[in-house]
Amino acid sequence: MPSDTLDMIPPEGKARYAFGLTHAAVGRFREILRTESGIELTTTEAWGRAIEIMAVFRMLLGPLQEDPTAVVRTSEPLTDSSRQA
Repeated sequence: MPSDTLDMIPPEGKARYAFGLTHAAVGRFREILRTESGIELTTTEAWGRAIEIMAVFRMLLGPLQEDPTAVVRTSEPLTDSSRQA
């Protein structure tokens, strides 16, 4: 990952950043990686990986109702209407 994209780590505090991440959540993420897989990430690397993981989940799950900027798309039921009895 290019270093110039993650030069700025958000300041410590209770604020929420990209995808609602907090310093505590990223710290917990680092701890889980360290204990479960033995991978040690720097704080900068952990922020980048956490944001990437959240982006993948958002892409797979689609818009969340609690996201006020989300555009919820609906579709017709996935049934074959010509074969209904």
